[in-house]
Amino acid sequence: MPIMTKRLTSIIWDHICESSALGVYKTRIVLSCNGKASTRYDEADGTSGLRFVNYQNTMHGTEDRYIDTANRKVLYCAINNTDAQVRPLDDGITIGAALLSGNDFIDDEMDNAFREVLNCCRAAMMEYYARYDDLTGVYCRRYFRERAEKFLRRTYDGYDILFSIVDIDYFKQVNDVYGHDCGDEVLVKFSRACQKSVILLKDAINDEKCKIVLGRHGGEEFTIISVIPKGFGDRFMDEFRKFVYSSPVSDDSEDGETVQNIKAGGSKISVEFSAGYVIITNGMSRKDVESFADKALYKAKACGRNMSIDFSSIKNEWGRVIDHHISGVVIIDIGSIHRVQVGDIFTIYDRDLDKQVDYYQVVPGRSKHLGAYPKIPSAEIRVISSEKEVSFCEVSGFNTFINGRINSGSHLKFARSAGGASAST
Repeated sequence: MPIMTKRLTSIIWDHICESSALGVYKTRIVLSCNGKASTRYDEADGTSGLRFVNYQNTMHGTEDRYIDTANRKVLYCAINNTDAQVRPLDDGITIGAALLSGNDFIDDEMDNAFREVLNCCRAAMMEYYARYDDLTGVYCRRYFRERAEKFLRRTYDGYDILFSIVDIDYFKQVNDVYGHDCGDEVLVKFSRACQKSVILLKDAINDEKCKIVLGRHGGEEFTIISVIPKGFGDRFMDEFRKFVYSSPVSDDSEDGETVQNIKAGGSKISVEFSAGYVIITNGMSRKDVESFADKALYKAKACGRNMSIDFSSIKNEWGRVIDHHISGVVIIDIGSIHRVQVGDIFTIYDRDLDKQVDYYQVVPGRSKHLGAYPKIPSAEIRVISSEKEVSFCEVSGFNTFINGRINSGSHLKFARSAGGASAST
């Protein structure tokens, strides 16, 4: 059953329950979307719930357990189904009602019941598209923000609230090379993997208080807000990434199609994603939260993509040198918004020496791996002025073999604050 079917029929039913269609006409409503039907029971014995059954059995079969022809009048409401009496709505969607049995309906009752249900369906369609993104089926930006605001107004003892922005890497190239139709298909399948991952994460956490909400922020960006056990933040994003990359994205779960092997427009497209996230603390507004997660996402993009970065970790390990001015001042790309303060000390690793480089001994006919060069700090700097997005520093020490210049792009590691507190304390 497509997820839109479940959501839409549930919303329609909510509207019907608030109308006079059941209370006055004592009808049983059967809803159908895309060839599947759902039956909502309203018998006096207390049986209730939204139940999905095969449409063909409901419409043409003899299974009276779904259609009580002897004791109950049946009203049939169909969406995108030409077998029913259909009436068109916007965007090519058709909705209608037909009498399957219970010929004791008089014309006026049928007309009134039809009109009541049709109005409910129209209202439900408007509500559906006010909540959900019409391409991917996840919450749209406006409704997601409404949900996020509710999270921010509550406190959850023993739990963290995590907000993340997820962005498909190099998505513009997908549109440019394969076309926008393929781009849309990639978005649909990527969002499907995200939705499945949310379900898997809930199962993995196995905590009834855990909440995970997914929305589309715009373009190739998606947002997640979640209530998770305290201290689970880093693991949450690691598990989410693992589930997204491994979840099947097609209806045929056996064809092996994942986000790294998407079939779109006759091509196979591999996509990866970056994410920035923040653990929400008291006093943060929704705008603050979105801004911090966005800055963490920007860092993930700048530092190589296909990774997730916690906003609170940027100061400790994700800063970079922008420029070493001729005056001797070093400009770095983290500032007061990242909690950088005057007097903070950072160690600099040159961009050519900030990663492990293997060392090989070359001998005639072969090479022998002997080890790896250590990550060698090239300088130490102290913050003398901190603006919102950048800070200005003075050099407090060079390694003797360094030529006195610090390369742009060199990696920063927070060493200690002015009061002597180190990154590990």
